Amino acid sequence: MREEMIKRTVSIRPPEPGSTGGTSERRTVSPGGVGQRTPGAATGQPVQMEFEAESLAKSGAIQTTGGNASVQSMGAFGNSWSGNEQVFWNVNAVGAVLDLIVEVPAASKYAVEIYMTRAPDYGQLSFEIDGKASGLPFDGVAPQVMPSGPTQLGTFPLLAGTRRISLMVTGKNMQSTGYYAGIDKVRLYPAGPIN
Repeated sequence: MREEMIKRTVSIRPPEPGSTGGTSERRTVSPGGVGQRTPGAATGQPVQMEFEAESLAKSGAIQTTGGNASVQSMGAFGNSWSGNEQVFWNVNAVGAVLDLIVEVPAASKYAVEIYMTRAPDYGQLSFEIDGKASGLPFDGVAPQVMPSGPTQLGTFPLLAGTRRISLMVTGKNMQSTGYYAGIDKVRLYPAGPIN
């Protein structure tokens, strides 16, 4: 399990039109997060939350150990991505980790749902929620760029405060030409009190 408050350096690279590359800009990332919350969050009660991956990237709430994360416009691939953007993780090695850093307003069990992208050069991932393994692998390969739809990662007890949703590269399908990943958004649904 990784330390919650470790600061890492991540490259946020704005994509060039028509590509996934760009010039590198180095930022030091501190824990935090930007999300949309259902009315009632101020009461300290568990609420449904949605975190756009690109908003987390723009606010510096993504950390990587391997590869570069950048915000990518998805307009050329249709309108099925919320906000018409995703975080593109340009990674080429097994073992790399990308953390989405989110703020949870109230302690509760939460059902965690992630929306990913599939493509011919995308890899296989595993997930951890606040250091706890999901057990649900994800294979990102597809014959064309397309949204994955909702992927249920399980239900996890989360305390209030800064929490991590971690993606780890575990390999690639024989049909894939790469290890890349694309993240659209994450949703957390209250699922009962922590026992």
